[in-house]
Amino acid sequence: MTRSVRHLLILLPVICPGLAVAQVGPPGFSGVWGPEDWSGWSVDQPFTPEGQALQDAWGPEHDTGLQCIYPLGRILSGMWLIEIYQTEGRVLVLYEHDNKVRRIYTDGRGHIDTFPSLMGRSIGRWEGDTLVVETANLESGFIRFQGLPYTSDLRLTERYSLSEDESKLTVDYTFDDPNYYREPWTVSHVYVRSDYEIRDSECTVSDPALEGLE
Repeated sequence: MTRSVRHLLILLPVICPGLAVAQVGPPGFSGVWGPEDWSGWSVDQPFTPEGQALQDAWGPEHDTGLQCIYPLGRILSGMWLIEIYQTEGRVLVLYEHDNKVRRIYTDGRGHIDTFPSLMGRSIGRWEGDTLVVETANLESGFIRFQGLPYTSDLRLTERYSLSEDESKLTVDYTFDDPNYYREPWTVSHVYVRSDYEIRDSECTVSDPALEGLE
């Protein structure tokens, strides 16, 4: 169902008060999505002095991906397929990258004070046809293999919206971590619907790649 049709169904009870129309839910994000294009996310961001010093000191040996450890930031910035399952009260996102599964609760619950994890805890809400997701309780990590570090104080806000014909999904990511960045900064990722299936990915720790690591 296109957005224009959805809006028409929403307005019908106003235009024709006597007409019974079934309730229209949020737009359908379910399905497999793949990156439309990939040009990478710039590492030129508004760092604090502490964040800039850490970025300047960044080297390949700091990439925890060599140990098959991928934090949420790295997963989101990767050029991999995702599959979305939209259900009542939650949205599930399956990432082909590292076989990660993410639960976004949309049932009105709030954040709780819990231990941090690689994927954090995600709470979603609908603003019109846009899914807004706020994630907290993240372990310290990084966004790209070139760096872009963040601390456990990071608040990540994502905005998911469909194109008019629902063939493209745009996600705006806003990173807010006052420890390493002077101000929040935003990057975007555009996905297109895909006929491919999500497949299991494998990660093998390579001893040669870890030589010299402490």
